[in-house]
Amino acid sequence: SLYGLKQAPACFNALVNKVLLDLGFTRCVHDTCMYSKEVNGEWCLVAVFVDDLLVTGTSESIVGALKKMLETEFKTKDEAGNVTYEGQWEN
Repeated sequence: SLYGLKQAPACFNALVNKVLLDLGFTRCVHDTCMYSKEVNGEWCLVAVFVDDLLVTGTSESIVGALKKMLETEFKTKDEAGNVTYEGQWEN
């Protein structure tokens, strides 16, 4: 486990960067924690903050596909049950 090590955030960031680039994402040159990918006119965006990923997209299918791919690489936990894919809060 990397937790507790000084270099843990850098190691995790390097791994996330490799995985997302291997999946066809492009890293933003102006904000290196942002990644984007366009597939058949649909967009998927990923923001990385320490060991959290915020994933959004133009459809549930593209976001779901990315989640499945990430589950093969990482132990994941989806904590966004109160946010729709359009970014509107559900009551």
